[in-house]
Amino acid sequence: MKVIVVAGTCPFVLSSLHRPSNVDDEARLAGILRALDTLSQELNVVLPLHPRTRSRVVAFGLEPLLARLHVLSPLGYLEMVAATDAAAVAVTDSGGVQEETTVLGVPRVTVREQTERPVTVTHGTNHPVSWPLTTEGVVAAVHEALRRGRRAVGELAGVGRARRGADLGGARTGHALTPMAHPRTSTFAWS
Repeated sequence: MKVIVVAGTCPFVLSSLHRPSNVDDEARLAGILRALDTLSQELNVVLPLHPRTRSRVVAFGLEPLLARLHVLSPLGYLEMVAATDAAAVAVTDSGGVQEETTVLGVPRVTVREQTERPVTVTHGTNHPVSWPLTTEGVVAAVHEALRRGRRAVGELAGVGRARRGADLGGARTGHALTPMAHPRTSTFAWS
């Protein structure tokens, strides 16, 4: 079954997890997945599952925590950018996603003890989860990020890899990648 999400009409959480500090630690991974499961009771949760993360979920017996999530195979760079743009909020441990969400104005919760991209915090799109990480702390950070809402697309353009990635994507496809006039009406599909 294919589901189409229209951002703003059917908000969803986009999550990306792959850092060894999160996925190799059974308690921490379980805590993050419990938070996503809790959030799935009020929002769709989309989780493109990194191979490392998938193997740890299986090894730790955490598959039941994925039951209510929309689990996808890993996405390519441009697919991930499109999914990020359509998301109401991102929950991630990815440094790259921290940059892309900042450029796109998408609120984000970073599930790491610290970030190497402090500009994303000072620009107001990055909401680091309180540490030590707890399920309740992740859920609270997501609710706060949603309360604060999106920033204007392109308002913070020029932050790191996101700008370079947009430039590269345009060069590869022969099309200029520019912010959409109405980004909240973009669609993203998963099955």
